[in-house]
Amino acid sequence: MGHLGAKNVWTRLEGKIDGLWMRAPKRETFREAPVLLYTPEEAERVISMPCGFCPLDRVARACGM
Repeated sequence: MGHLGAKNVWTRLEGKIDGLWMRAPKRETFREAPVLLYTPEEAERVISMPCGFCPLDRVARACGM
C-alpha cells in the first residue's frame, strides 16, 4: 500500500506548485518531473515549506528541523 501514499505526495506537491505565482500545467510531462527530481521525503519537505520569503527559523519549524 506504500504506492498509494507516494501518489498522494505527488498530488499534494502538484497542488503546492500550482498554488504559486506561476501556474502548473495539467500535462503528464509536468507530472513526471517531480518524481524524477525529488524523493517522497524531499517532496514532503517542499510541501511543508512556506511560500515566499521568510526567516530561516520559520522554514526550519515548518519542515520539522
